[in-house]
Amino acid sequence: MPRLTPRMLRCVFFLFGHTMDGQISKNPDGTGFLVGYHSRDQPHLWHVYAVSNQHVVVNAPMIRINTKDGGTRLLEYNPDQWTHSKTDDLAVIDVTDELSFNPETLEWSDDITWVHELDLLRYDEGGGRAYIGDQTIMVGLFADHMGPGTVNSPVARFGSLAAFAQDGVSVSIGSGDRFARPAFLNDTRSRTGFSGSPVWTWYNPDSDIRAWEDSKNPISSLFSRAKKAPDLCLIGVHRAQFREDAEVIAGSGNTSLKRGDVVKIASSMTIVVPSWEIKHLIETEVFELQRKKRDDHQDRKDASVLYQRLAQAQDTVPLPPSAGSAG
Repeated sequence: MPRLTPRMLRCVFFLFGHTMDGQISKNPDGTGFLVGYHSRDQPHLWHVYAVSNQHVVVNAPMIRINTKDGGTRLLEYNPDQWTHSKTDDLAVIDVTDELSFNPETLEWSDDITWVHELDLLRYDEGGGRAYIGDQTIMVGLFADHMGPGTVNSPVARFGSLAAFAQDGVSVSIGSGDRFARPAFLNDTRSRTGFSGSPVWTWYNPDSDIRAWEDSKNPISSLFSRAKKAPDLCLIGVHRAQFREDAEVIAGSGNTSLKRGDVVKIASSMTIVVPSWEIKHLIETEVFELQRKKRDDHQDRKDASVLYQRLAQAQDTVPLPPSAGSAG
């Protein structure tokens, strides 16, 4: 498995809800992550969005992020402040103005990064940047091991891409699923708490079995492999895990179960909401208006320096899209 970059861990946050008596819960209920979107008018500037599942934020809408002093802070929202997709198990909220940034020192006090919008797999890149058999990486909340103290400490799980999202092929977790939609299948075991996690694919051309097809033409094979480089892209948001039937073959401490009974257990096959649905939701009118309003009031004089600082914090300095580009 590949070694992860720090930003793959630092873009993740945990989500919290309230207890029955109205207090903020002590333990997190799910996962989310940050996505950075360039201003189209001023591409040196960013807009930052929190992303998770609808089924998570309806009960746990509050975001806990780590801070550079070793602590955390809570961004308090209610479910209605999130923008919910009308078709997918997906919710997004603009958190740009809530992040703690010092404009004089051009430094963050929050210990965060975000997924660059160019890291999101586009629909028209299917079979190119991601393909069946690619290694997958999911980073999120393992509820049985939440890390030291109250700091977000995400856990990584690994697997492989089992099926590509296809138009007209809905993926459902059962009858009554209102989010039966085209989705990726990811062969990765999950647990409660990972809902809302970012799912990445890692493509290494050195392990591409398709090169075998070119083995009778070594020159063609070498050329095609030489022009490729390892690629990492985010394919979407972990949504749910399929269940499967299992027969009880021995007695247990649970006296209600007996040999021969059939129970539902978690399988290793999971559902991933496609990344292009994230981009689609971020580019809806409600967020476009927020971006325009913010851009109209931004002080641009340090934008270039600010961009360089932020890009360095992302482990790389990607070229921003040109103004007016659709990405």
